Amino acid sequence: MAGRIDRPAQRRCSEIGRPSRPEAARNELQPAFDTSVLFRRFAELLDLGELEDAIVAELRRGLPQVSAFVRLGPEASQSFAAPAKADGRRRPVNPAEPILAAVVEWRGRQIGFVGYVHDAALASCLGAAKERLEIVAREAALPAANALRHAEALNLAYRDPLTSLYNRRALMDYLEREAQRSNRHGRALALVMLDLDGLKEINDRFGHQTGDEAIQRLGRVLERTVRRADLAARLGGDEFAVLCPDTTAESARRVGVRVQKALAADDLHGMRLGVTFGAADLLQADGQPNRLVELADMDLYAVKRLRGRCRMAPAAPREQEIPAH
Repeated sequence: MAGRIDRPAQRRCSEIGRPSRPEAARNELQPAFDTSVLFRRFAELLDLGELEDAIVAELRRGLPQVSAFVRLGPEASQSFAAPAKADGRRRPVNPAEPILAAVVEWRGRQIGFVGYVHDAALASCLGAAKERLEIVAREAALPAANALRHAEALNLAYRDPLTSLYNRRALMDYLEREAQRSNRHGRALALVMLDLDGLKEINDRFGHQTGDEAIQRLGRVLERTVRRADLAARLGGDEFAVLCPDTTAESARRVGVRVQKALAADDLHGMRLGVTFGAADLLQADGQPNRLVELADMDLYAVKRLRGRCRMAPAAPREQEIPAH
């Protein structure tokens, strides 16, 4: 996946900063390269992030003071490197900095770059660095192409074809990882479950093509309404969900209200679409991700019972009443 389920999924840039204990830079490659071993090491890694880490580690082997980077993917043809958040031993490669780089190319197509920041540390071992770049770029080409194909296949497997949102599988995988992180660090995690109101009536009255359009409109509303850190998914039929890291159930309900208002402003064949939602957080679920899904679903149906059966509204729906718990 593009980005990091950011999502669900996939880094496009890995960088290594200078170590805390600098060693003398070498002008020779130490130890000498065995390209067959290097290729096998790279070829074993299908995960794009793991391959990028292995490439950076190889770029810095024997050249301890240099700052190395790798960028793989379609956008790599636009620039050598992109800014990233610093986190101690890792630091961003500023595109404005002078760099020494080599193209990673497969079958005549540019699929990435490997390189070094061209600074004082690199100047003392420039010959070794240039040689290493050429070797690593060549030996990483096929493994990088395979990893990119694997990432693309995973992305397709995690996407709903009608809305291009993530699907149930992606949501559950991401929920499991985020729940572990939240439990480990004591951080909040909330889930919003949403149902598109009156989908059956839309299908019966206007046909399934219009029903699909209604589903797509809700998908677009979710894409432009939720935060970048959130993961929006279509679970199937008229069911959607939004996973909200660092969010309580109370705050997550405000996400549902924003979606309601945005959807109500979108006219479809003279109809105002509506959505019903429920929310819960990991604290309420005692840290259990499956229980979180169950509680959010229960909250959704509690709202439905309060509002009566779901139906298309001739005018903009009123803001959803939230049941007391």
